[in-house]
Amino acid sequence: MRLMYMRSQDYQDINDYVMAHADEFSKVPNPFNIAEYEWFLSEVKTSLLLMDWIHEKPENEICLKFGIGEGDIHATADIAEWIMHVTAQLARLLDLKGAKEAAELEKRIRYGAAPELMDLLDIRSVGRVRARKLYEAGFKSTADLARASPEQVATLVGPKIAEKVFKQIGRKETVPESSDIESLEKGFPERQRTISDY
Repeated sequence: MRLMYMRSQDYQDINDYVMAHADEFSKVPNPFNIAEYEWFLSEVKTSLLLMDWIHEKPENEICLKFGIGEGDIHATADIAEWIMHVTAQLARLLDLKGAKEAAELEKRIRYGAAPELMDLLDIRSVGRVRARKLYEAGFKSTADLARASPEQVATLVGPKIAEKVFKQIGRKETVPESSDIESLEKGFPERQRTISDY
């Protein structure tokens, strides 16, 4: 896996994290072995990026924190997802402990989201941002969406996406056009759209 490059400003923060979490690592190299320790810090930095990703930190925040672009986040997540897929499959085939957890982590890495959003993220066109909006509004599963009013869902994700959502969960609903729900949307602040919305 391609590791994150260590910038001069990263050393203090990553090293502090390592010291605070030393008991969580199987082995911490000797800091006096500079090449090995620097490689280890790059591994930790890469892991911290993935931790932020699966805990739904905004992409622009991750980019600033780690000095990377959005494409780097997705490239790293894609490789990590593949590694977790292989890990989950091998653990299942060998009947090893942790196979279920590995499969769950694979899915979290794919979507960059917390465990409670997984059911909503199985719906096409619902990315982690839209899933979080729905979840925070009380729609925590596809069953909740099956009982929702089209206007409520359209206000949260937009009419076209709401229509796609209802179609996928087997409801044939007419979703109001955006002009019909503009008054409902006034309470929602404007925000910049990112690739995770899709």
